[in-house]
Amino acid sequence: MNWPAFTVEQDHPICQALQVAHQQAATGTRFEGPAPVAGFYAVCDAAFLSRDGISSVVYGSGSLLVAHAPDEYN
Repeated sequence: MNWPAFTVEQDHPICQALQVAHQQAATGTRFEGPAPVAGFYAVCDAAFLSRDGISSVVYGSGSLLVAHAPDEYN
């Protein structure tokens, strides 16, 4: 199988909108402040959307070590 890689620049409007939404939603919580930005070393729908010209980002639960588990957490 071939999973397409993708990138999106941090100054892209979708990233800027996500940062604003994160900061608004996280105010007063332990997640307050800018959303962390990091590479995602797994396949997801964003790779296929990006390949087809649809700008995408992944905003998720954090560590893949606890992803898709009954007690998934950040």
